[in-house]
Amino acid sequence: EKAPSKKPAAAKTAVTAVAKSDFTLQAGEVSAYDALTARDTEEKAAFEKRETKKREAAAAKADAEAKADAEKAAKYEEFKAKAGEREAAAAEKAAAAEKAKAEKAAAAKAAAAEKEKAAAATKAEREAASAEKAKADAAAKAERDAAAAEKAKAAEKAKAERDAAAAEKAKAAAAAKADKAAASAEKAKADAAAKAERDAAAAEKAKAA
Repeated sequence: EKAPSKKPAAAKTAVTAVAKSDFTLQAGEVSAYDALTARDTEEKAAFEKRETKKREAAAAKADAEAKADAEKAAKYEEFKAKAGEREAAAAEKAAAAEKAKAEKAAAAKAAAAEKEKAAAATKAEREAASAEKAKADAAAKAERDAAAAEKAKAAEKAKAERDAAAAEKAKAAAAAKADKAAASAEKAKADAAAKAERDAAAAEKAKAA
């Protein structure tokens, strides 16, 4: 941008030189004109040299800037690429973490379901065992009650038999006692009759004597 800005100054110098040349020619001083022309040529050459240096410097600067821009762009692209790689790695890491989280959640859910299933099975087994035990206890109680009732019935029957036997024994004893008393009375009666006969015989004998 700086090189084009110098062109108006160069044009102005050329105009001044032309004006001076016209003035010299009008004055008719040829040597002064030659000197002026030579000086003008030198100035033009110097100006051109300066302009060339400026252009070269500008070109070199532009090249350096272009190179710097290219390097900057390359670094930016490299940065973008690395950033893209980092983002891709982060996304992959996040996806892996999400997958691991989902797998962990699924495993936990499956474990919980398995635990619940096992707990339900255990509960069912306990309830079945409890019902079986209750059934067995009820059957055992029924058997014990039946045995107790049978034992009570047998005891009642044995008591009734003992009571009947005791009553029969008492009846037999009473009958035997009555028979014995009757026999004793009969004997006493017979003894009394025999005594009476003996007494009568003795009295008869005494009377006969």
